[in-house]
Amino acid sequence: MIIPRDPHFWSRGDASFLGGGAYCPGLRFWFDVSWSPDVCRGIKSRPGSPGYVHINSLEFLVIILQLAAVRCRLQSASPADARHFFPNGIPDIPVWLGETDNTVSCSWENRATSRSPQGQGLVSVYAELLRVSPIHTQCQHIAGVLNTVADDISRNDFSLSSHDRCSQLFLKQPLLASLEYFQPSPELLLLLTSRLYSRHMWV
Repeated sequence: MIIPRDPHFWSRGDASFLGGGAYCPGLRFWFDVSWSPDVCRGIKSRPGSPGYVHINSLEFLVIILQLAAVRCRLQSASPADARHFFPNGIPDIPVWLGETDNTVSCSWENRATSRSPQGQGLVSVYAELLRVSPIHTQCQHIAGVLNTVADDISRNDFSLSSHDRCSQLFLKQPLLASLEYFQPSPELLLLLTSRLYSRHMWV
């Protein structure tokens, strides 16, 4: 029998037509990303047309970025950070719970598969990231009314400078001002974006 394990920390994420983001109080980080011009055009394209990007894919992309952030946070944690994150001692395999208000992306994470060709490319990146990460993952759907912080992150004004964008966001969500900012690598963002447009590889 598989014994369910309680998570050591959780994060919540969200994606909108403007960008995506997430926050993790337990590991004390948050992040946001704005979509590239190509992705923004794909969002507005007609479903089924070349270049079309579905919101489910963007929601799952945010889940992938959360796993990457958790992995980086644990790898770079100082001894003092580790004691703060795990007061009862560092577990051999920490359990991370990702929460989302998107049922499809939650299903992709739980099953590690997708019927969508676009989703398949993203799931393959997630699976590879899991393979090299000593983390046990869980994903859970939550009601949208409980996801207001992540909603505000993903729906912020990305036309503003980073400083002004953060200042505006911190007024609405003061919790984020106490967390550290995680910045995904350009290489990872480029890889994930390419998987949105390389669905022919996964058919």
